[in-house]
Amino acid sequence: MLYPAPHYSSALEQAVDRYPVAVTPDTSVAEAIALISQLQNHCPFPQDLRQEPDRSDSRTLIQPTGIRANCILVVDKPTPLCAEIVAQPPEKSTLLGIFTPRDLLQLIATGILDNPEEATLDHIRIGEVMSIPICQLTESEDQDIFTALSMFRQHQILHLPVVNSQGHLVGVVTPARIRQVLQPSNILRTRRVADEIITDVLTAPVNTSVLTLAQMMATHPIGCVVIHNQLATHKLEPVGIVTAEDIVLAQFLQLNLAETTAATIMGIPQFSLKVQDSLWLAHQEMQARQLQRLLVSNNQGQLQGIITQMSLLRMLDPTEMYRVIRQLKQSVYKLQAEKMELLRSRNIKLEKQVQERTAQLQEQLQRERLLAKISLQIHQSLNLDEILNTTVAELRDFLSSDRVVIYQILNSGVGNWWRSL
Repeated sequence: MLYPAPHYSSALEQAVDRYPVAVTPDTSVAEAIALISQLQNHCPFPQDLRQEPDRSDSRTLIQPTGIRANCILVVDKPTPLCAEIVAQPPEKSTLLGIFTPRDLLQLIATGILDNPEEATLDHIRIGEVMSIPICQLTESEDQDIFTALSMFRQHQILHLPVVNSQGHLVGVVTPARIRQVLQPSNILRTRRVADEIITDVLTAPVNTSVLTLAQMMATHPIGCVVIHNQLATHKLEPVGIVTAEDIVLAQFLQLNLAETTAATIMGIPQFSLKVQDSLWLAHQEMQARQLQRLLVSNNQGQLQGIITQMSLLRMLDPTEMYRVIRQLKQSVYKLQAEKMELLRSRNIKLEKQVQERTAQLQEQLQRERLLAKISLQIHQSLNLDEILNTTVAELRDFLSSDRVVIYQILNSGVGNWWRSL
């Protein structure tokens, strides 16, 4: 039975995963890891390392549609999970803590889970290692999707529990679900990957142990390591990527993390962005490939950085949106000014061309009028002196000169003066 629709933002309401995996504090870490591993969208490991979920386990999940939050919420009351039944929404449960892939990395990095073969994971209870939710969202009319985005950015988290006014657990919000609900095409189309690229990326050779990778990621907010060849130069050419989720699966399969290398569990990048690509393309590729991060490389295939879901969601922050809108307005004003300047210069050029053409036409018209007048005088009189006098007078006026002289050039080259004025 679903909870009645809350009164807060419809976008935030749609982004809440109301079927979170919730367990009690006495649940073992081994069982929690198994549950998280089943929430993965796909298994990137080779076929010989894959392990199908145990169908005899009463906690096997049949997932509802939509992106599931890959975390475990720890509550004071058990949530019914059984075979052939989807995870149920929490029922008046109080949130006690949360367990995420980052928490698992911390356990591995501190050496607590060095010997999983000795059933250490079965002996540790999740209540002993869970993170107390220092930040959670209370559903109300005052909260909206931007509140969640602000909390993600401020606390550097990827899972935000949601509780009701009575403090009972409602669900959890993740960047993936927000990105699924929102379709910020107009904003993301105007921004390039170069605007949000993360260049502070962890890198490691292919022969690096998974334990070392976990220790590297435990204190790094990105949650992944880009893998390169052993002989790679300072210009890295990535051959794979290992995420926190991959290490969760490796732990679930009880691999020896100290002896297993990155090459064994790394995912092979099938696609990489270019810095000139739009963030909208990054958004579409993440949705299509169900990835939380994408590599960014240049035209030679060399690593430039990565783009994460949080990089895309940062563009939806009200402050960032205001900055983008302000930049767009400035660009519009600049284009308008350039357009007006272009029109002004174009008008000046056209006006000059019109004036020159008008002058040419007036001059041509005056010549034609002169020739017509002279021709008319010739036809009206057969007196040569009168014709010559008229001709020199009209030419002097047309040429605006002080004197016009008409000569007759003889065959001998000698010129006779006929008429002047």
